Amino acid sequence: MKKLKYTATRVFNWTSVVTTNIDYTHEVLKKGNPSWKPHQISDVKIGDVVLSYDLDKHNIVDAKVVGRVEESLSEPAETFEFETLNKKLKLTTYHSLPYYRDDKLIEDSVSTLEVGDKVISVDSDLNVEFTEVTDVKKEITNNDTVYHPRISNDYYFVNRVLIHD
Repeated sequence: MKKLKYTATRVFNWTSVVTTNIDYTHEVLKKGNPSWKPHQISDVKIGDVVLSYDLDKHNIVDAKVVGRVEESLSEPAETFEFETLNKKLKLTTYHSLPYYRDDKLIEDSVSTLEVGDKVISVDSDLNVEFTEVTDVKKEITNNDTVYHPRISNDYYFVNRVLIHD
């Protein structure tokens, strides 16, 4: 795994944050007994403990679900599907995530993600990876239900990719 040098730049310019559940299985790693187990994002409840990441300390941490939003989109919304070598995720434009571009940490809307950027992800053994984005597609969606857990430290993994709540 390549260690990256970075300068932290966090940009927060979204109005609301939601994760769409359109044509995809969106899984969150929830603490089970004895290990982390994938669960549908729609099934995550307040009080659950999910896999998270501390951007300042650069390590995996537990985080508690402290809130939850579930809503239906009544207006068309932009969605962005991005892929890495072995991961795929589709998010609404309002969703943000931390990623690296030119060895600098950026946190911004998924709409700013470009091919070649590196997202923070975990492999099946929960080792942190910096996975290169290989494709980004923009689409428009209508009347879909979106799910958005609020996390105690603001970050959680969806489909093993770190996103901001």
